Amino acid sequence: MQTADYEHIQLKNRLTTHLNRIPELLRDLDITITMQAKTGEQVGGGGIAPKERNVFHFGASEIRSRYHALLSGLCIIIDKDLGRYEYVTDTTKLAQKAKAHAGWLATHEEANDWVRDLDGLARERNRVVDRQAEGRVFAGQCPTEADGVACNTPLFTNKGEPNARCPKCKAVWDATTWRQEALQAARMHQGTAAEISRAVSDPVTMEGIKPATIRQWASRGKLAPIGHNHLGKPVYQIRKVRNLWTRMKANSYAKAA
Repeated sequence: MQTADYEHIQLKNRLTTHLNRIPELLRDLDITITMQAKTGEQVGGGGIAPKERNVFHFGASEIRSRYHALLSGLCIIIDKDLGRYEYVTDTTKLAQKAKAHAGWLATHEEANDWVRDLDGLARERNRVVDRQAEGRVFAGQCPTEADGVACNTPLFTNKGEPNARCPKCKAVWDATTWRQEALQAARMHQGTAAEISRAVSDPVTMEGIKPATIRQWASRGKLAPIGHNHLGKPVYQIRKVRNLWTRMKANSYAKAA
C-alpha cells in the first residue's frame, strides 16, 4: 500500500519533470508555429500539404496558449498562498516559478489533475511536433500589393534560407520578419481586424482573410469584439475568427460541390 509521503514524492517528481521540460517544449512549438518543421500526420510526401497550411500553425499555437494558461493558474495559487502578487507573463518564467514550489503544489488537492493536464498537453505537443525541418518550409504569404490588392501567394524557403521569392510576382521577402510576426500573432490570441487578417488564412485555398470580412461579420452580429485597443478599435479573439472562417468556407465548399 502506498503511503501519503510516497504519493506526494511521486506527484512532486512528475510535476518537476514536466516543468523542467517547458523551455524545450516551447522552443519546439515556436518552430512549429512558424512552419519551419514538417508537422502533423503525413500527407503525400510527409508534413502538411501546402494548401492545408495556415499563416501560422494554429494547433501549436493553441497548445502553447494552454501551457501558458495552466502555468498562470498554478502561479496565481502560489501567490495567493504567499499573500503576494507577481506580474509574470513569460511562459518559461512561469514554469520556473511553479517548479520552485513543486513540493508545495504536490500537496494540493488538485495536484493529480494538474499532472494529468500536463500529461495530456505533452501528448498533444508530440502529435504536432513530430519531425525536424526538412526541404522547403513555409514562409508566410506574399504581401506585395498591386492596385490595393495583396498578392497573398504562399511563400516557401529552403531550410536555413531566410529569403523567399514569390513564384507569382517575383518579389523577394525576408522570412525572418514574417516568422517573428507569426509568433507574435500566435501569442496574442486576439487583435484588430487588420492584425488578424495577417494571421489567418483559408485552410484550403490559402486565400487571406480580409479585414473588411471580419468587420462585416461583426456588423451582422456573427462575431462580437472582446474589447477595444488603446486607439478605440474593436479587438477580436483569433480563435473565434478562425472557427467562423472555417465554418463559412465549409458551407461554400459544400454548395460548390
